[in-house]
This record gives sequence, structure tokens and C-alpha cells, in this order.
Amino acid sequence: MVINLPLQQGAQYVWILSDGKNSYESLFKIMPTEARDQLTKDLQKLEQDLQSNGATDEAIAVAQANYFSQKNLWSDALQRLYSVENPSVEVVQAQQQLMAELCRQGS
Repeated sequence: MVINLPLQQGAQYVWILSDGKNSYESLFKIMPTEARDQLTKDLQKLEQDLQSNGATDEAIAVAQANYFSQKNLWSDALQRLYSVENPSVEVVQAQQQLMAELCRQGS
């Protein structure tokens, strides 16, 4: 039986990521609402700034993934990179590099 429940703020979880050779495990908690709201504002501003400079959707996704990485929000960084439809070779390489780096850190 599989039970799907939403993650609860304040509870601790384990995130496990594997590239087939190595794996990465990290404990995490759901971020408080205020911090999440600030991230949302920062990401919206980043997107607006990039759009005003003519950036593509793909470039915006990469910039947002980098923002998440700088904050050690690895699952968000991966999710943003993998959200790109028809990714370029550069984005596929960024996806693979981030996965490999995380799995190296965990081994």
C-alpha cells in the first residue's frame, strides 16, 4: 500500500539521489513560509530582469537553477533544470554535471 501525504513544515525528511554508480543522501526540512516567500520574490525579480534583457526561457531556467544551487537547494535546482522542454546540449550537460556532483558529494 502506498500512502501519499503532503510534506509537513518542520518535519525532517531524507532525499536520496542516485546516478546508478553513486548516491547522494541529504536530510531536509520544508522551508518556513517567510523564507519561501522571499525565494519566490527573488526568483520573480531574476526572471523579470532577464526577460527585460531578452533572455530565453532556457537561460532563465539555468539562472534560476544557479540561484537554487547557491542556496544549496539542490532538488529545486535539479527540478528547474529538468523543467526545460527540448533542452539544448548545454542544459543537458548542466543536468548531468549537477547530478554527478551531488552523487560525488554523497559517496
